Amino acid sequence: MTAIKLIQQILNPIVFIFVFLIIAIILNFKEKTRGRGKILLIIVAILYYLFSTTPIAMAIISPLEKYYPPISEENISQDKITIVFLTGGYENDLLRAEKLLSLYNFYKKNNQTVQIIISGVSPFDTENDELTEFCDWLKMVGIEPEYIQLDEQSRNTFESARNLAPAIGQNPFFLLTSAYHMPRAMMAFRAFNTQPIAAVSDYKTKSGFNVLDLIPSAENLEISAIAIHEYIGIIYYKIKLFN
Repeated sequence: MTAIKLIQQILNPIVFIFVFLIIAIILNFKEKTRGRGKILLIIVAILYYLFSTTPIAMAIISPLEKYYPPISEENISQDKITIVFLTGGYENDLLRAEKLLSLYNFYKKNNQTVQIIISGVSPFDTENDELTEFCDWLKMVGIEPEYIQLDEQSRNTFESARNLAPAIGQNPFFLLTSAYHMPRAMMAFRAFNTQPIAAVSDYKTKSGFNVLDLIPSAENLEISAIAIHEYIGIIYYKIKLFN
């Protein structure tokens, strides 16, 4: 997984635009390479502009978010409901939590048992602080602790799918993550013979543009980076899981 993480970082627009900028600056210091440096500066400016504008960012991420439509709570009907919630950093978890609470409250209102599995820890967070903080927040908003199970072993989506598969088995369950991450997450869980139902949340795509959307923004650059990260991950999963 280290190699793919490195590739994802290198092809991140935020990273490679910065690297190109440094190279362009170095080339401009020498008279012999100044022409190439100026050309590279122009390329850097064009790339930054494109990836930072709303139409381009939306064009990149929208195919990922359209892959699975919003779900209806009636998609599954059984006495016990399982929701697998994939973490993605505390701030992202809060964005996804609205869907989690919606599903939880729907089934509790109908007197059905809901089991929530919070899966995923950052390899850089040795104390699992983000997971603990999010779990505490869920309890604070009214989810009983006995319905929350923590998966503190999985460091990424692939490991979540592999580690949870034996316990989940063939029982259908809601897989809850951001809309842009859902294609890769569904691919991973299905590869381990489970039956996930996509519960998409945290959409980045917006419809309708105006002239202000042609102005570069850091938010759009980040959205472009997120989308490219996912496309690379999907290609890697296809190679790893199906070959």
